[in-house]
Amino acid sequence: MEDFISQEEFNAVFNTPEAQKEAEENAFVEWALVQADNYGLQLEVACSAFRHKEQFPDASLKECFQVGLDEWDI
Repeated sequence: MEDFISQEEFNAVFNTPEAQKEAEENAFVEWALVQADNYGLQLEVACSAFRHKEQFPDASLKECFQVGLDEWDI
């Protein structure tokens, strides 16, 4: 089948430092939301994270969600 991309094409897109960094950030955000859910505070943590992002547009999502967790003592 010709619908699939080759391993070489896949690696060119997904095995880059940028893709690795994005994957790590996504994994941290997922972990942070699971931690917040343990206390019923997912929405609060996410809102705090996005408020931080508004104040500091260059902040990474990882940093923003760490701030969100810290604000709610998680």
